[in-house]
Amino acid sequence: MVHHTMILAWSMVVFVNVPAICASEDQRNDTESEMYIGCFKVTISNGKKTSASSVAQCRSYCSNNENNMIALRNGHECFCVVRADAKVHASECNISCSGDKKLCGGNSSYVVYRVKEVRSVSNSILGKINLNTDDHKYKFVRGYGEFSFASCSEICSSYNLTYFFMLPKKVNNCICFVQGIEPDLDLADKGTCQIPCPTGSQCDVCFSYNIDSYVMIFTNCLSLNGDCGKELKCVVVAVNGRSYHECVCPKGKVLNRFQRCESYRVNLAYLKKAYIYYEDASSLLDGSQVTDGLIVQETSTKLGVRWIGVQLMKDYYIAYVTVFNSLRYTGADGPYLKNFSVGLGNVSRSILNDFSMEAVVLCGDFSSESNEGIPMRIFCENTAVTTNFVVVYPKDGTKNSNIGLNEIEVYPLGKEK
Repeated sequence: MVHHTMILAWSMVVFVNVPAICASEDQRNDTESEMYIGCFKVTISNGKKTSASSVAQCRSYCSNNENNMIALRNGHECFCVVRADAKVHASECNISCSGDKKLCGGNSSYVVYRVKEVRSVSNSILGKINLNTDDHKYKFVRGYGEFSFASCSEICSSYNLTYFFMLPKKVNNCICFVQGIEPDLDLADKGTCQIPCPTGSQCDVCFSYNIDSYVMIFTNCLSLNGDCGKELKCVVVAVNGRSYHECVCPKGKVLNRFQRCESYRVNLAYLKKAYIYYEDASSLLDGSQVTDGLIVQETSTKLGVRWIGVQLMKDYYIAYVTVFNSLRYTGADGPYLKNFSVGLGNVSRSILNDFSMEAVVLCGDFSSESNEGIPMRIFCENTAVTTNFVVVYPKDGTKNSNIGLNEIEVYPLGKEK
């Protein structure tokens, strides 16, 4: 990985992240002990679960944790959360805590709160940050696509990244800051401007650049479906005495990382054995970092890799595989995962060292270059094949290829062998 030495001094607006949710008008400026994020089918925690009779007790249990989200399920289960995924309708989190009577998740769903002195997203933060490319604390995820403020906030929050911004004149750039960064920024003055948003809804904050003027858009269900688009529906939910406007999928569907509604599927690769085979290695190396669910972690580009494989518990029909590219630091230059294939094999752990790529059946190819942290979904062309070993490998078979991936997720077709 090559790092440039120049320092980029950008004057930007940075937002404290609350995903696609807006608190009611009289609550927007409050500093809250916990902020409702949403109801999710999947959370990734970095510690053991505990029992908690209240949201406050769960928050206290996770107070020394480096992350800033907590999750509760089934009325009493508490988790310190690294990541949340598969957002569902708020009605699926319908159980109250026995102690403070606040929302404590559902039977099979997690209510997720952001903690540690959070502020509503309606407060914009304006400041100037020197993005020194040699300073690794400015690691980020960059999204490409038609992002609104709501969808940019949504994807950054799912990575547990506290701050996000959108570059001026760069419609396709949604950038999330790594958690823990505390830039020296001041809250913008809300009273400086009150103007309509381009969508027709009312903006609370405006801010200015030397080159242009931009506005913050809020989720407001009373105007244009809250800027939720055609597939999602803007709903008003009451959580712990507060009202929130949020964009949700129809009941029975989950919101995926591509901001689309779909049926829920279990990630078969989560915490399963993974292996990395280097061309010059005498044995397989541990690849557990690609199935730990974290995604946002520092992993170096892997050179000379022939394949990375995940061992499933049993044989499955595979619908698709999702691969997350590695992250880079601001301004860094270097190759990223592209032109790769996903294969399906059947092996036993006792013969993995003798595993041959000739035995692999092609699931599908990915030919374009992706971006850091953003998921790439490969649909299997042959869904009649069962597999217990999913392999990612260079499409052209080049021995010196770069496989800079952070995570592999595998999803079943819905039927088993």
